Amino acid sequence: MSFGGGARRAPLLTRDSGPRILVTGAAGFIGFHLCRAVLAEEAVVVGVDAITPYYDRSLKAGRVAELMRNRQFRFQHLDLSDLPALKELFERFRPDKVVHLAAQPGVRASFDDPLTVGAKASVLLYHELKNDIWDWKDLHMGPAGKTCG
Repeated sequence: MSFGGGARRAPLLTRDSGPRILVTGAAGFIGFHLCRAVLAEEAVVVGVDAITPYYDRSLKAGRVAELMRNRQFRFQHLDLSDLPALKELFERFRPDKVVHLAAQPGVRASFDDPLTVGAKASVLLYHELKNDIWDWKDLHMGPAGKTCG
């Protein structure tokens, strides 16, 4: 599986397919297992991940490929700091719940750059959700040490 630059527009499922859950960090360890669990409960899941090279990309590709075998799963290769693509995803998918697990692992990077990619993406995600593209029905956060740098 190749992860080129930019967001891939995934065909999203119909509204009557089941509860709609958007999971950021879906190719990570926790995100992958969460996606599997909620798919087993017959939810519709859009997994979002930037597929950064911090961990082995082939490991992430394998996780995404396994999730893609479920017809209720769609994947978006997306950096959360890409606000136009993020807004488009929310407008098209209209999730019932959001589980935000996307993070840039390794807190050491935050010593040199306190506003790491993970923290910046979290702030942008919250800001856009609050102001624009979603009514905050149900938002769940992942581990703050990684998500926020």
